[in-house]
Amino acid sequence: ERDDLNIVNIGTSARPFAQYTPAVVAPQAERRPEWWIAHRLLQEMGRPSLFDGLAEGEEPDPWGKWRHMLERGSGVQFSALQAGEVAVLPEPEPGTFYDRQVHTADGRVDCYPPVFGPAIERCHELFAEAAARPAGELLLIHQRDPWMHNSWFANLPRMKKGGRTTNPLRMHPDDAARHGLADGATVQVASDHGEIDATVEVVDDLMPGVVSMVHGWGHAASPRLRVAAADPGANPNALLPVGPGSYEPLSSQAHMTGIPVRVRGLAPTG
Repeated sequence: ERDDLNIVNIGTSARPFAQYTPAVVAPQAERRPEWWIAHRLLQEMGRPSLFDGLAEGEEPDPWGKWRHMLERGSGVQFSALQAGEVAVLPEPEPGTFYDRQVHTADGRVDCYPPVFGPAIERCHELFAEAAARPAGELLLIHQRDPWMHNSWFANLPRMKKGGRTTNPLRMHPDDAARHGLADGATVQVASDHGEIDATVEVVDDLMPGVVSMVHGWGHAASPRLRVAAADPGANPNALLPVGPGSYEPLSSQAHMTGIPVRVRGLAPTG
């Protein structure tokens, strides 16, 4: 239902090329491409959008930016790609990057645009908040391990071998001792936004004051994922902030690490 240009992988191809693929069928009902929806939302919010300056009923050109970049950076005409041509991109000449690839009006890279000002001020505030952090407060970070990649491996029996049937709360020995916890203890991990139960794993490869968990777990309510539901683990995303202030405005990246948490031991059951 949508046309496409191989924008994402141009820079990673062994032999960079550009290829345009037209839509195969027309969208059904009132379906619209994601760029159209996003820019209509921007327009309704009073933010700059591709619909600015268009007459009523006129549709924007979603490829305008890429048309300019291809023609200026590689000499490839977008109209030729739309006609079915596959263009092998020329190798850039040494020393021409700033002359041809920087597309600002003055040809210079703006390292500190005005929008960065509030972000830098917020960085200073974050460092001040970190310095004033209460003694003994724990910060949760996300962790990677060979048994999970995001949530992709959750339902694979092979990835449950070797005893990795849960995602423990990893904790430095000093923090475990201060909380009266031993390896294998069951704890409640709470933030200002949620709480989960987890099993403690005492390790010495974390700094004191930092705890970590592998994300991608927490499938107790997924009965159709039989392997994942049998050993669900805990979902650390339940501890993350939501709503205003829960993401970094410039990148729209959610705050998913360095989350203040409180840990307390739970009495054994059964």
